[in-house]
Amino acid sequence: MIECPTCCAPLNRRQTTHGYVYCCRQCRGLAATLPVLRKAGATREFLRELWQRIHNEGAPRRRRCPHCMMPMAEVSLPAGGHRLTLDACARCAAIWFDATEYEAVPRRPEPKPTPIERTMSPEAREQLALCRVKQIGEDARRESFNEGPDQAWQWLPALLGLPVELEAPAVSQRPWVTWTVTVLCVMATLPILGDEGLPQSETFRQWGFIPADWARGGGITLLTSFFLHAGWFHLLGNLYFLMVFGDNVEDRLGRVAFVALLAGGHLAGMVAHGAFGADASMPCIGASAGISSVIAFYALEFPKVRLGFMFRYFLLFRWFHLSAAWALVLYAFMQIFGVYFQILGASNVSYLGHLGGLAVGVAAIFVYRSRQRREVAKAID
Repeated sequence: MIECPTCCAPLNRRQTTHGYVYCCRQCRGLAATLPVLRKAGATREFLRELWQRIHNEGAPRRRRCPHCMMPMAEVSLPAGGHRLTLDACARCAAIWFDATEYEAVPRRPEPKPTPIERTMSPEAREQLALCRVKQIGEDARRESFNEGPDQAWQWLPALLGLPVELEAPAVSQRPWVTWTVTVLCVMATLPILGDEGLPQSETFRQWGFIPADWARGGGITLLTSFFLHAGWFHLLGNLYFLMVFGDNVEDRLGRVAFVALLAGGHLAGMVAHGAFGADASMPCIGASAGISSVIAFYALEFPKVRLGFMFRYFLLFRWFHLSAAWALVLYAFMQIFGVYFQILGASNVSYLGHLGGLAVGVAAIFVYRSRQRREVAKAID
């Protein structure tokens, strides 16, 4: 239940022509996101300055965000000759407006009516406005379906069936752990990519995780199996997901916790693979279990981020947009479906390992948010 940050009363969701807003009946406050403000006609200067001041670490924080319960930054902005004081959340881009503040937001001037509109009756003008709003909504839905990514390089992974991050969350630091893990995976796999047959098989049996002989070398294969990959597609596919989602998760968790998430996801994946897999003598390699934990954490921490998927039929290209949360649901169902074939021995992909990693990512988000709530409570007290 979403509560008012002022009087703690339940907020009511209301649909407008610009998107959903959340209203309080008691204090008449209102919560809206930055995209809603942009569609409602707020000036670019106001939105730009608001976004910059949201991330000011020195801003006072007296209220909690009604969506994510994180402390909101109190910002003061010029609005039509006076100052407008708002509470804004840097995490989910939600803005809280006290009574009458939403109407005080500076907006772009509305287009002047055409000469034909001046001669129309008020009823006809209202019908024309409703038709225009309906057309705008239809155009927006059509553009949302067909709109591709802004960067040209993203078309390449999309053509290969990989999701594309359309609205990447901003990061505050360089993802050194993500880059380091990527380099280590490349360095460990490159020497064996050109090998065929026995040499490659011996490498995997020596350093891959074999459930029937997991304790050999003191259990070192639980670590080394993470960095080895069976081919170019296996390597590049895993590293793509790590690079796309890992930077944001590393930025949110911090470097030490991010390493723990990768390690925990990989370990849980190997345990699930060894406990329920069909062939205990087959080596298991790859970073996909650890990366699955990153995917789960990313989707639950940034559930509204849009991911683009391309559908191609000959020379006809169509884009389909899906939120990160729903993409996680789709990914989880695909792994559950694949487990059936893995247990039957009909697939060499460790879907069980992926599910183990997903479970760790889900557990990590609960631990992370619990820690955040304790920190917020301590800061308020």
